[in-house]
Amino acid sequence: MPVSFMSAPDVCFADWSKTRDWLLKYSSFSAMTGPLEVIDVTGLDAKGVDSLKNHLKNLEIPDGFMGELVFELQVKKERIRRVVWDEQASTLNKKTIIKMIQTALKDWQVPPGDCDLLTLKIHINS
Repeated sequence: MPVSFMSAPDVCFADWSKTRDWLLKYSSFSAMTGPLEVIDVTGLDAKGVDSLKNHLKNLEIPDGFMGELVFELQVKKERIRRVVWDEQASTLNKKTIIKMIQTALKDWQVPPGDCDLLTLKIHINS
C-alpha cells in the first residue's frame, strides 16, 4: 500500500501569528501558561513586568476566546489612571473580556518608575 506524505506547502504556515495560535491551542504549552499571557509591555522593567503578570495571573477568563488585546495605560503616582483599549491593534473585540481586563488593570499598583505611559499586549486563549 503506497504511503502519502504532505508536501512542504501543506505543512508550512505563512503567517506566524496563525502558527502561534495553533501551537497555543493544541499544545501542552497553553495549559501551562493559562488563558491569559502578557506577551509585550513597553515602559516597564523586568520587575514591573513580573508584577503585572502576577497581578493578572488569577483573572478568570471565560472559555472560548482567542486573540490579542492591546491597551495603553496612563500612569500617575504609581497608579493606573486610565486604560485605553486599542481597537485597531487588537484581534479580540469581546467587550466583557475587555472590561474585565481594564478593571483588573486599574486595580494594579505600578512599581516605582519614570514612565507615564505603558503599552500592554495580551494574548487570550481560553
